[in-house]
Amino acid sequence: PSQYLAPPFVTNEKKTYRRTSPRGGIVYFHSDRLTFKAMIGRAFREPSAGELFGVNTYVGGSNNPRKISPEVIKTAEIAMDWTINSNFTLRVNGFDTRFENAIDYSGTSNSVINAYTIGTRGIESELLSSFKYFSAFINYSRFMRYVDNNLDGTISKSPHEVKIAPAHTANAGISTTIEKWVGSISLQRQGAVQRRNSDLGKIEPITGYLTENTYSNPYSYPVYRPKTLPAWISVNVRVSYKFTEDMQLGLYITNLFNSHQTLIQRANYPFDYIREGRRVMLDFQASF
Repeated sequence: PSQYLAPPFVTNEKKTYRRTSPRGGIVYFHSDRLTFKAMIGRAFREPSAGELFGVNTYVGGSNNPRKISPEVIKTAEIAMDWTINSNFTLRVNGFDTRFENAIDYSGTSNSVINAYTIGTRGIESELLSSFKYFSAFINYSRFMRYVDNNLDGTISKSPHEVKIAPAHTANAGISTTIEKWVGSISLQRQGAVQRRNSDLGKIEPITGYLTENTYSNPYSYPVYRPKTLPAWISVNVRVSYKFTEDMQLGLYITNLFNSHQTLIQRANYPFDYIREGRRVMLDFQASF
């Protein structure tokens, strides 16, 4: 076959993807109510055949299997679990996650490559409570970016702040069971989401700044989307009544106050995604 294959083809060429995936942890029981944990780990994913050779895709001819490396995720966590008393439990978790060599399509090279490496740190906290007829929870998460190495020159970098995803999220809920009644109410809050500069127009690949600030012109694109998606809160309610062991009626309402909620659309498009408004469902169940 070598007489028909010119460089860079190599007869019987092989490439092996091999990584260890260690994970370790240590737990310190300060008391029967207070526990500390520390964990580290690493995992990897080898490229699929379609990512290496572009099987049955429009970009298959330009993929380069020699240059694609496995995706690697490195994590470190420190956690605390504190049972304050018989009614309250507090949990706090700090983490550091580094996602290296993420495999994605590149519009610049029209091929599948190791497109970016990204690093995120954050803290998650949750308070749980339980009483005779009620149980409740509230949690809050904060995320921070410390690495953003994107090889696509058309996408602006943001190594110091989280973009295209909320940096703050919070949830809360309470539920109760009283005789034949079961009810719950939950609240979900998504913090404001910042848009990347490149999602507002063309950028200068070295500095990451917009080459033309079309956003400042109210008569030109992209007037349809704000630079920052506002925060929103969704409230959900569930109530059910059990007539007998075999018959019950339930009422479920999502987005109770019909608030306007949007999810961000990446890249330079003139729209974002709008979540559902209020939805009411009446559910009757019976078995005979």
